[in-house]
Amino acid sequence: MSWGKITSKIVNLARPTLKKSKLKEMDSVIGESKVNNVIKTKPIQKTLKVVQQKTVTNPETRPERLLPVNPPKHYGKHKIKRYLYHFTSEENYRKMLESGVMNTSRDGALGILNGVFMTDLENLTKNWRFTKGRSSNFSVACTLLVHVAKGHKKIVAIRVPTKYLDHNFLRIRSQNRLFRQKARGKSGNAADISHEAIGCPAKFVKLFAQRKEAVEYIYGHKIPIDQVEFAGCADIGDFKTIIENADKTAQNELIINVLKVLFKGQPEIKGLNIIS
Repeated sequence: MSWGKITSKIVNLARPTLKKSKLKEMDSVIGESKVNNVIKTKPIQKTLKVVQQKTVTNPETRPERLLPVNPPKHYGKHKIKRYLYHFTSEENYRKMLESGVMNTSRDGALGILNGVFMTDLENLTKNWRFTKGRSSNFSVACTLLVHVAKGHKKIVAIRVPTKYLDHNFLRIRSQNRLFRQKARGKSGNAADISHEAIGCPAKFVKLFAQRKEAVEYIYGHKIPIDQVEFAGCADIGDFKTIIENADKTAQNELIINVLKVLFKGQPEIKGLNIIS
């Protein structure tokens, strides 16, 4: 005898003592169990549905293995800038053209993060000017250009359309927290130490922008060169020597002038003219 028939007999015995609404509910359950030859109840089905839909709510600590099987490649509209920018020496750019990809590199600050390091132009011009927590008088923006040049005179700006990037592999890191933690050494705020080491998902970039923090982007994969655009090239000479005796105001002017040369004739020049 099937489970459906047994359950039917039990319900029929209890029928006189049940209200009509309960009878109707149990009849529907029994009907479903006859079709599937399995007893199912609504509470169990509801519980299973909740368990299936349950996700980890803290993306900063979520391990990659808990990501969905087919996660969406892009965040919601306006969460990530349309373009990010990678700055490099002319020599490195030539190597990219030869290899066909923008290779990942190891984080120079801690050696933990590995990826293609980028910034958005608005954040660079507004929030990368600070010197607090620095071991030198150079602003973070000036330090970036000195690092990019690496002894070479010419630097290149590469425009990276974010529509081609898988946002699940795009992270951000606050330069303010990075240099604040470096100034403190190994001690200090645990959140800063963690953020300094691995950053956080890029979808939280607006929170950092609201705090006026300098943000860098780290993309954890190589980027094909045919998915990026050459924006411009600038000869910055011996930039480190030039800025050594410059005060904060002069450094900011130098950064804007270098960017204007890099983006001469490009759409970005309009925003740079407004800033200056």
